[in-house]
This record gives sequence, structure tokens and C-alpha cells, in this order.
Amino acid sequence: MADHPVAREVLDAMGGGARGGAIRKQLLAAPYGWPQDAVDAALVALHGIGHLTATRNGRPLKTAQLDQTAINTTEFCPEKVRLTRAQLVAIRSLFSKADVRARGGEEGALAAKFLAALHKLASEAGGSAPLPAVPAPVWLDQLGPLTGNEQLLAIYEARDDIEASIAAWERLAERARKRSPVWELATALSRHVVGELDVAEAAAAHLDGDATWSRLDETAREEIRRDVGLTLPQPLQVQTTDALSKALDARSLSAWQSGIDAVPGRAGKAMTEAVRHLPPDDPPVTTVAVRRGTLDDETAVQDWLAEHQRKLTEAVRNGPVIVR
Repeated sequence: MADHPVAREVLDAMGGGARGGAIRKQLLAAPYGWPQDAVDAALVALHGIGHLTATRNGRPLKTAQLDQTAINTTEFCPEKVRLTRAQLVAIRSLFSKADVRARGGEEGALAAKFLAALHKLASEAGGSAPLPAVPAPVWLDQLGPLTGNEQLLAIYEARDDIEASIAAWERLAERARKRSPVWELATALSRHVVGELDVAEAAAAHLDGDATWSRLDETAREEIRRDVGLTLPQPLQVQTTDALSKALDARSLSAWQSGIDAVPGRAGKAMTEAVRHLPPDDPPVTTVAVRRGTLDDETAVQDWLAEHQRKLTEAVRNGPVIVR
């Protein structure tokens, strides 16, 4: 087709690229004087066999989209790369693996859609932890800037990598779809019990900073923590559905909340037990309870402070004081 005299003249008139209206104007005028139908038929035929590209507003046109009404405003460029029929069949087959259905002559127009489908599939194959990183093969970035038959040829030459990647990404995406809801549920439920760990750790830190508690040896401290139920719980194993189910069977969320609420009382009990473990010849330790209630104004605050300053001052004259 490209060797036909009419086709050669159309390609010569096109040069490195021209709008259909300009090509028509040149070949309809002297010395050519061709009928417009002949010019249009040559352009459509050359586009159909892949010898030139046709774009409008920067978007490639499918063969079926190029008719006489579209030619005037269409940009035509000669293709430097030629593809065989076998190559085009292989490209269409590759497109179909990403659910992009292309008929003969639509390969160039659908290449961008195919690459977009690959990017989407790659994004679904990974993500934020615990998912693996989103795949970002070099060849995928290299295909994007290309156009026309040059792009199609590059896709064809990368077909083995593309086909293998599609299969791998589909497996990863399916695995992510199945496992992500389980992970999200486990994470959401684990947030309900993290308070137990934080509160218990804070209570343990408070005890470690207390003068009476520090006078005990570690054996005595560990015994008291165990007796009052102030030992730190083991880290939760909720990474899988089975592990989450076992964790909930072992201890319900309400039980966890009850444990959280009980921590302050257990810490107070630990201090009481610490006093009992002190050597007999140590100075006696007095427990002073603060008065609870509502303080309405500054005067009430000053009165409350004066009251407790007096109580604590009197108590500390006889030895260490534990404030409850």
C-alpha cells in the first residue's frame, strides 16, 4: 500500500506531520488536482495498516474513528516503525490479559488504556505495611512516554515481562483483597485493649519511682505484682483470623476493659503490700487518704490544700507516708 503512487504522494505531502486539512489543500490544488475522496481514502488506508498515526486534541484515534468528517482536523504523522500482523495479534492478546479488548487497527489508540490498566493492577498488588511495596518495574515507566508504533513495538518486546507481571500482580491483589479486611479488623480490635498495656506500664513506672517500693528487693516486688494482678500482659497475637479468634476466646473485650479499670486499685494495693514487706526495724509507714470531692472556687482549693498539708505534715513526723 505504501508503495502505491497515491500513497507515496500523500506521505510526501504530509512530510514529518501535518493536519488533514493542509494535506487536502495541497493535493486538491494544482498541479495535483486530486479528488478529495482519493486523498481521504489514502489517509484512512495508510492509518488502517499502521503507516501513519492519527490524533485529535492529543488523543490517538482508532481506525473506526477516522472518517471523512474527522480528517480535516486530525493530525497525521508518518510511522517510522512497522509492525507485522503477527506482532499486532500478539499485542492484542497481551492487551486482553489486562481486560483491554482491542480489534485490528485499535492497538495504538488503546495502548494508553492498557498501560493505565497495568498501573492500576500494580497499585492493587501492594500498598502500606503490612502489604508489600507497590511494584514499580522500570519497563513500565519507560513505555509511557512512547507513542504510536514505537510504543506498540516496545510493548511487544517487553511482552514476557508484562505477562509475568500481570499474573504475579493479580495473585498479590487477590491475596490483598482477602487478607486486608482481616488485618483491618484485627488492628481495630487490638486498639481496644492497648490501654491495658499502657495503663499497666504507667502503674509499674509509678511504683518503681516510689521510695517505699524501691526499698524492697526484686523478689518481693515481683511477688506483690503477681499477687495483686499487676503483671504486664503478654503481647496480643492478632495477625490472623485464627489468632484473633483465640485471643477473643481467651479474654473478651469486656474483660480487658475491666482489667484496665482495675489497674489504679491494684497499684494502691501493691503499695499497701509493700509496707507489709518492709523489715520490722524500718521506720513505720503511714497511709494518708486524701479527701475527694468538688472544689467550687479558689477558697475551697486553699482550704483543701491547708487541710492536707496539716494531715501530711503531722503524719510524716512519725515516718514515711503513702498518699492514697
